[in-house]
Amino acid sequence: MKAVIDHQKDKRKAYRKKLADELPKLINEDLDEKWKAFLSGQLEALVAKKDANVVMRELEVAYEQKKKACKAIFRGQDAESEAAFDSLHELRMAAKELRYTASAASFALNQKFHAHEEIYKQIQDQLGLINDNRLWLETLNTIGREELNVGKKTWNNFTEQLKTEVLDALHQNDVIPLTHQIK
Repeated sequence: MKAVIDHQKDKRKAYRKKLADELPKLINEDLDEKWKAFLSGQLEALVAKKDANVVMRELEVAYEQKKKACKAIFRGQDAESEAAFDSLHELRMAAKELRYTASAASFALNQKFHAHEEIYKQIQDQLGLINDNRLWLETLNTIGREELNVGKKTWNNFTEQLKTEVLDALHQNDVIPLTHQIK
């Protein structure tokens, strides 16, 4: 795990250096003037004056649509496919948006929305466990055993453990229950 973290840190360091070299060319007085004009004039017209309860309801509908799409994928035999995991990730992001919106707008929401922050946090946590371990596995496979200078036995044990954790979390989630056994 340390090897993966070190590898990722080195990559991010290189990206930050490249950004630091390029950024000064982009920031100038012209940009500052455009930004000030935008803030003082155009921004207010772009900000929607919406009822927080209406926004929450719209987000709930979007979440339920994503959940329905997710369930359709999981009803089939594709529960381990990339599309299934991507669908779970989208559902997690929808739960996250609902959670943060409920938190930020709690002062303006009807009572029925007040428990949403905790409900969607639990959903986000369950789906996050699946997604995070899957991303670790993908990252490991992208980097490769040789690049990380890890022995074959250690590599196989670790990647198998991660696969098992992903599948266990998938089976144990109660957001999108599996309707069949996965290989």
